[in-house]
Amino acid sequence: REETKGNGFVIPLKATMPAPWQKEELAQWYLELLQNLPQDLFTMLTQRFGQQRAREFWLIFNAQTPSGKTWFGIHFALKNAVQGKKHLPFKASHIEEWVLKALPVLTFNKERLMPRSGANQSLLGKKVMLV
Repeated sequence: REETKGNGFVIPLKATMPAPWQKEELAQWYLELLQNLPQDLFTMLTQRFGQQRAREFWLIFNAQTPSGKTWFGIHFALKNAVQGKKHLPFKASHIEEWVLKALPVLTFNKERLMPRSGANQSLLGKKVMLV
């Protein structure tokens, strides 16, 4: 069996900030998101996931917005010149070794898929048994 190539984490947010327009601003935006996390969540994040070392990480964030729950992500990949594996960056001095890329995240749920597939909404609460 092949080993996984990286680590992914889902982080719930209480409030969101407008996303940056330029990819060069993504690192600073990520650091500001971390600063705005509740202290207990940030402590848990650093204690549980700060010990893991990898060449890439996926952080998926979700937040409640007026239009529903919004999901977005950031992919962290070590620059080619960096040797070995590193911890998930939590400080500006550590983020320089990483390439950050914004990710669109689409959830896989009934509410999103049923209208797009042409399914009847009245069947949403029904259960089906396959024999």
